[in-house]
Amino acid sequence: MTYFLHFSHPYRSAFKFKSLGEYNRYILENDIRTLQGELVKSYEECEIANFLYRQRIAYRYEANHKINTSGPDYRVYQPDFYLPNYGIYIEHFAVDEHQQTPPFIDRQR
Repeated sequence: MTYFLHFSHPYRSAFKFKSLGEYNRYILENDIRTLQGELVKSYEECEIANFLYRQRIAYRYEANHKINTSGPDYRVYQPDFYLPNYGIYIEHFAVDEHQQTPPFIDRQR
């Protein structure tokens, strides 16, 4: 089981990609899915989802935030994970140990 959990996807850090398009191709080509079969947007999100699942913590992936934040310039906010039994949202950010974002993310924005 440990092998499956850690080596089922060819992991590449988001920091290894020069463009968002290149990163998105990697994600689509590798069909990264959780133990529950959910398609997720990063290897790290898969690790978080699988941890929650193995700990028997109920979660919803990318559920709409309870406060409607949509407007003319923004869609409804969908944090990565919502823990309904606790009312807690978890958002995974692509930031390294030096507080740097991957090259394809506008750090200022």
